[in-house]
Amino acid sequence: MLRAAQEARERASRAQRKARLAALAHLEKWQAVVNILGAKLAHSPDLEHLANLFHGACERLHAAEVAVDEHYPVRRVSARQELEIEQPD
Repeated sequence: MLRAAQEARERASRAQRKARLAALAHLEKWQAVVNILGAKLAHSPDLEHLANLFHGACERLHAAEVAVDEHYPVRRVSARQELEIEQPD
């Protein structure tokens, strides 16, 4: 019974790692696309279709960043809670 539970945890851990790595790979792909389109747009700022492609790629990059962030929980702590701040009387 313990062995089965351990194997289930290991499978879940592998699946999480695989999903996290896939999200990071997707993010890197969109970063590269945005960089390439940005460089082309810098040389030809008057091409509206290129600007539209760049903005679309930026939106997808943002979505990929959000997807990656879901795999890395952030500990949110107020500075007031963390540090004892003395208030003047």
